[in-house]
Amino acid sequence: MARAGSSRVERPPTGIATTDRRSRSATAEPHREPVACTTERTFGLPTSVEARRFALGLILALLPSVAAGLALKKLLDEVLLNPATAMPFIAGCWIVGGIIILVFERIAPKPRWLEGDKLPLSKAFQIGCCQILSIIPGVSRSGATILGGELLGVDRRAATMFTFYLAVPTMLGASILELHHKAGELSRGQGLNIVIGFVVSFVVAFFVIRGFLQIVTKYGLKPFGWYRIAAGLALAVYLFIH
Repeated sequence: MARAGSSRVERPPTGIATTDRRSRSATAEPHREPVACTTERTFGLPTSVEARRFALGLILALLPSVAAGLALKKLLDEVLLNPATAMPFIAGCWIVGGIIILVFERIAPKPRWLEGDKLPLSKAFQIGCCQILSIIPGVSRSGATILGGELLGVDRRAATMFTFYLAVPTMLGASILELHHKAGELSRGQGLNIVIGFVVSFVVAFFVIRGFLQIVTKYGLKPFGWYRIAAGLALAVYLFIH
């Protein structure tokens, strides 16, 4: 509010959205490049308080899925990943998940947090809780965390960036756990192939994240929702015919 006899205007707190347009962060405020941001946070750990706080947020976000994965692994392997039921279950998840995306994209609140690397620790933990859903076969990890972030008041682009950051420890941890459980069944060559596949996946994701952010910022998750519905129906028809 402007004071009498002064041109000074109070500004809203940094990082909080103050517009009715959900796409403000993509059009009215510049964003740092994801590659540059990642480099800054990684190499700034020894000296930067913000970098260490960001790393702590990732750890907090990772904990829920680690706990749930360890607790439910046996159930997932014996029931949800049973060859007799896995494919119909996945087809159903694709269809239901697509519908949920289309509905929740419409009712998501206006964003309050605009930077994926500056989220409050509580918000990072909440997004991590959303990631638990990706343990279910057919549920997209990125879809669960991005959509969950939107419903929690995080800007779509910021939620996508945080999902990218969170993918590194999540996928690394899952790969290590799987290698540990199946170490006796894998040859040295197969283990090396898994390591190479993980590294290549990370490198590719690292360089395509900018384009993906532009697509998600402009179109949201709706195209992905329609894709899931179409893929689920196609899989269901295939299973019915065969």
